Amino acid sequence: MIIRAIKSDEDLAWALQEFERVSNSDEVDEDCQLILGTLLDAYERQKYVMVPPDPVETLKFEMERRGLSVLGLIPFIGQPNRV
Repeated sequence: MIIRAIKSDEDLAWALQEFERVSNSDEVDEDCQLILGTLLDAYERQKYVMVPPDPVETLKFEMERRGLSVLGLIPFIGQPNRV
């Protein structure tokens, strides 16, 4: 088995096919799976960076989607203090 660096989407496609082939063979090569999996993970983390969503905006979106109002949060976070 030849292992090579993943530098492009073509290399990624090759590595995915190779990982699947190694995983589905009669004699699973765990070392090869580990190496390919590590290479795949490193490339995907570098190439496909995912920024987590803003929690407040996520809450607003979900509340709007469900037709809820801010008043629906009172049982969970309490009554707002009014000055």
